[in-house]
Amino acid sequence: MPDPNDNTTDHTLPLTFGKRVKRARERRGKTRALVGDFVGRSAK
Repeated sequence: MPDPNDNTTDHTLPLTFGKRVKRARERRGKTRALVGDFVGRSAK
């Protein structure tokens, strides 16, 4: 488990599904509400 006090970033760790979705959403400039509506889920 990563040390929460370690400020370095290890880019070799795989991203979780949620992190990948967030990165893709932010890259495209979409809001959580817009993406949630698109997939038929709540943005919360």
